[in-house]
Amino acid sequence: MKNAWKVRHSAMVNWAKKGTVMRRVFLSFLGLGTRKGDSYDYDFARYAMDGKESRRTKFVQAAEVELLGPESFNLVLIVTTEKSQSLHFDSLKSELLDLGARHIVCLPLEEDMTEAGQWRWFEAILEHIQTEDHLSVDITHGYRAIPIVFSTSIHFLQKAKRVNVEHVFYGAYEKNRELAPVVDMTNFFIINEWAEGVSRLVEDADAGKVARQAKATPSFRLGELNDAKLLHSLQDVTNRIRNVDMHNVHSAARTVVKLITERFPHASAAGQELLRLLTDKFETLAKEEFATQRYDRAYFLGQLAFIRMLLDHKLSMQAFTAMRETIASIGLIHNEKASMHTAKGRDERPKAEVFVSMLQFEPAKWRFSGDEKRMMEGLMPLYSELEKTGIEREIRALLPALVYYRNGFDHGWTKKSQSAQDIDSKGDEFFLLLKKIVDLLDSKGLFR
Repeated sequence: MKNAWKVRHSAMVNWAKKGTVMRRVFLSFLGLGTRKGDSYDYDFARYAMDGKESRRTKFVQAAEVELLGPESFNLVLIVTTEKSQSLHFDSLKSELLDLGARHIVCLPLEEDMTEAGQWRWFEAILEHIQTEDHLSVDITHGYRAIPIVFSTSIHFLQKAKRVNVEHVFYGAYEKNRELAPVVDMTNFFIINEWAEGVSRLVEDADAGKVARQAKATPSFRLGELNDAKLLHSLQDVTNRIRNVDMHNVHSAARTVVKLITERFPHASAAGQELLRLLTDKFETLAKEEFATQRYDRAYFLGQLAFIRMLLDHKLSMQAFTAMRETIASIGLIHNEKASMHTAKGRDERPKAEVFVSMLQFEPAKWRFSGDEKRMMEGLMPLYSELEKTGIEREIRALLPALVYYRNGFDHGWTKKSQSAQDIDSKGDEFFLLLKKIVDLLDSKGLFR
């Protein structure tokens, strides 16, 4: 029996692998039914879905294929046991053919409850599904661990073969009830995809998965997540995080938190859990105290929060870039004209680059000329204050190593491979040194 199963299984796998065109596949398990004397059978019933009713049938699979449109499926895959195949498959296949279905394949599984046997069930189902197939699944009937295998297969196929789960149906038949509803369970499988998307956004600052899921499942029940304004704001803030848009990331985060706050009271319990994850991630960046127009204490505290997030996301290159830019911004703390929110204010930003060069090199090595020399001379009063307070020394202790590591990313660590191994610890070390500098600026009264 086992060898015969392998021969049939191999032949069907070869058929399923032919071609690479996107297919619509209907997948269901056909069990024994209820005992009728010395055998097993199913009761006749009609099934209802989306306001439509099927013809009378013993098989929920036939009803669902009829209601969905039999001509729309490239493959109808019926999983059976050896016994249910012999009892029912021919009748079901005949009915499906009468409806207009094509390519009806039986996948008989061994009745083997060992771990190895259940793995064979799982692998047999996987091998019949191609990459990017559109899958409709019926989970009405089960046999021992088959419901677990079906559920696991669906989740695995979504990840490994980018399968689009269009439908997951349960035929809610009850004895002596002529019309049985077909319940759509699809969202219970899709919700894990949304949860993964939110998790990826929270952990990696990557909104791509959420955006793709929204496009793939526009009618998802958790509408508080599949919301165009919220999705746009999430993509905006994550783009600003990854592109080190230091001066606009806080306002983008405030937009996200505001939209979440508006939607939270009306969200489902599951939706609230996912929205809460997003709030926890972005509320630090969204603090109103960071909404400043100047290079003041609030600005630098906001930058520290931003850099900490970058480090937590393992975005080390962006974090080191932000740390260097934060040091450069110290050169503007006494410049009343400087701001990133007006055109004239942004015109002052070149002075920050001159300032960071002053701290990166000893005065004897300064080689400023023209406009840069005039900027340097204008920065000397601040530089002198930093010298007197010891802050200049703290900046010089951090800046060369920070620039060394940051430039290493640009060169792919070709000459600095030994440094790549401790990149995470260096990020934390540099962050603490930068925080110390900001605290000193505050305690010495240099913020105005």
